[in-house]
Amino acid sequence: MDSVKQALIWCGIGAATSPIWGTVVWVIWEGSIRPRLIPDGEIESLAAAMLRLYGEKAAEVALALFAPLPARKAAPRAEAD
Repeated sequence: MDSVKQALIWCGIGAATSPIWGTVVWVIWEGSIRPRLIPDGEIESLAAAMLRLYGEKAAEVALALFAPLPARKAAPRAEAD
């Protein structure tokens, strides 16, 4: 009976701390693991498309579009050909 009580206590501790370790696991997944699953060819083709559309300003546009919210600025529009 003592081991059942101890197991319930540990389950309670795990449930109570789940927001903490859940956040840590999510941050590791989003920041480290998931980006490594994107194929290099897809990244290169998207970079080439950005260079075709925006030319020299492609890096600025990419930063404006994909940066976290506080760093965002309005992205310049591509000129029609």
